[in-house]
Amino acid sequence: MPSERFEITITKEMIEAYAEASGDHNPIHLSAEAARAAGLERPIAHGMLSLGLSLSAVESFGYSLQKLQLIETKFKDKLYQGEKLQVELTGERDETISLLAKSGDREILSLQLKLQA
Repeated sequence: MPSERFEITITKEMIEAYAEASGDHNPIHLSAEAARAAGLERPIAHGMLSLGLSLSAVESFGYSLQKLQLIETKFKDKLYQGEKLQVELTGERDETISLLAKSGDREILSLQLKLQA
């Protein structure tokens, strides 16, 4: 039976690898000093890294990303290095599924995915 929850810890190495792959080397993602200077507790994950990791949960929920037609995302909060990203399947209707990505009690992003029938 497919899982309805996915969890992954955001590591410094993941953030560095994403920065290298994307070309986004903004220091708030890579340097504790730069993050603090920007008013953050510590480095934050790239929003698109959070989105990509959330999408990786889709297959563990029993759906195929090959059928993905449309993504609607609402970014709600920052995801800090060292935090756990927990993705839950929150709804299924017709060809649309809804996901919520959280870290503890904080909502990080919500997703609505339209899948091909």
